Amino acid sequence: MIYDGHVHYTGALPEDYLKLMGYMDKYNYTDDCCKNIDAFFRQYQDIQKLTKPESNLSEHYKERVAGICAYMRKSHVFGFNLISGMDTDIDRLKSRILGTIAGFQATSYKAKITLCFIKEANGRIKNLDGNILAKLDAWLAVTLDVIPYIHGFDICGYETVKTESIQDTCDLIKDLTFFRNKYGFLLSSHAGELFVLYDPADILQMFEKLLPLHLDSIGHGTFLWIPDEFLNISPDINKLRKRLLQEFIKRHTLFEICPTGNALLSPLKCPENISRQYLKKLGLRYSINSDNPTIFKTHARREAGLLSP
Repeated sequence: MIYDGHVHYTGALPEDYLKLMGYMDKYNYTDDCCKNIDAFFRQYQDIQKLTKPESNLSEHYKERVAGICAYMRKSHVFGFNLISGMDTDIDRLKSRILGTIAGFQATSYKAKITLCFIKEANGRIKNLDGNILAKLDAWLAVTLDVIPYIHGFDICGYETVKTESIQDTCDLIKDLTFFRNKYGFLLSSHAGELFVLYDPADILQMFEKLLPLHLDSIGHGTFLWIPDEFLNISPDINKLRKRLLQEFIKRHTLFEICPTGNALLSPLKCPENISRQYLKKLGLRYSINSDNPTIFKTHARREAGLLSP
């Protein structure tokens, strides 16, 4: 059975649902998204604006999450983790969570929420303030029926590799460890997905900072596991890259591989350049996921079939 552990709410609404809602008339939806990075992010930002609710937050999420569940069932995907943004307003956050759970329940679907902190280009985490985690904890402590529907936390967005930005991410992960210890929530961070935009030494520094935090999973992590032939880096950098990968493997860190997305945003070029035998030889613990089902016109079952033997 296929379980999709990495599905972004933005970009997960199925195409037929967007047509039904009249979004397709406004949204310049093309196949170009799978041809270059700029086109991908243009479409991602367009659909993000269209799916951002103005009001009735709980109903908005219930309706749209039910649409995502219907698409997953149609694609014979057994269950999924839905990555949905955090909010600095506790009432909005509660409405978002409860609406999402209502969407799961309305379709009797096995799914969980991954609450996501988003990094901006300047490295700032935009949906975090000093009190939101304490408020969330207080609410969860008296709303125990919500806890089984929350998978954990993730940090995504721009992979800013400035030292001060990395430290902000690490500090947030340390704060989130409280929720792992109290509620069993898992912790993840997007890392090494857009490595082509940065100095390899800076990317390695980012992974070195993340290593001692004992993340349960890494979103993508392409820079660490991509085969040597697709990289143009010095032997010393490559040796350090391989050493870091083995350290994450020893910690049983799960790598959330998204073949179509990883091929688009790296020198891999096509998903078939990811080999199951190669991943097995590495000893990598990994899952295969869709990332953005609508934008990539895919689902986890299809993604699993794209890898070469």
